[in-house]
Amino acid sequence: MCLGLTFGQQRHHNESLRGKALDNLLKSYRNIIGKRIVSMYKPGDRIGHLGYPGLEHVEIRRKEATKIMEAAGLIVDTIPVTAEEQADKAKMSDKIRSYILAHPDVRHLNGFGSIDTCAIAVTVANLGKAAGAKPAEGKITVGGYDLMPEILNAIKAGNATWTVADYPYLQGYCTMLALWLNKQSHGVIKFDMNTGASFCDASNIDAYLAEKYCI
Repeated sequence: MCLGLTFGQQRHHNESLRGKALDNLLKSYRNIIGKRIVSMYKPGDRIGHLGYPGLEHVEIRRKEATKIMEAAGLIVDTIPVTAEEQADKAKMSDKIRSYILAHPDVRHLNGFGSIDTCAIAVTVANLGKAAGAKPAEGKITVGGYDLMPEILNAIKAGNATWTVADYPYLQGYCTMLALWLNKQSHGVIKFDMNTGASFCDASNIDAYLAEKYCI
């Protein structure tokens, strides 16, 4: 306990510091997509991604990545998607297809959730524009989020380039375990665990498929 602070004040102080540390960790986690794309492309290259008004966690990812990409000189387009289009794969695919045809110079399309990542991979493949693991002239790389079977299969087939590998089951289990241990120890036991912030791509896709890491 810090000198001059009551137990309650010290606890509040600790929680405040812990909250700031968690915010920084989450920001770093969300930034990995922007940094990955910046490492692949040069200033002036065009990047497209879908906007999801109403899905706060997806929008936070998108906005953080956009800041990094624009700061690096990339041209970033947001393809607006309505709630109706989100619920209809054909309409979402039409929206993506129209964007690609209207922007033949687009180099990369990115999803920030499982639904949009799947839709982008399928649409790009159907247009014969899939770049596979590396950027290629006239082709489009595809990045995204989550370990859905469709996304992993798209990476294996060369129709998507990479996806962020987070583990929802760990996010649920470890959170409950941490809360239980914290309660049982009267606040003494605390721990943080990174349940994501890694990439699945052509270099490790076989391991992901073999272990059935899909959500």
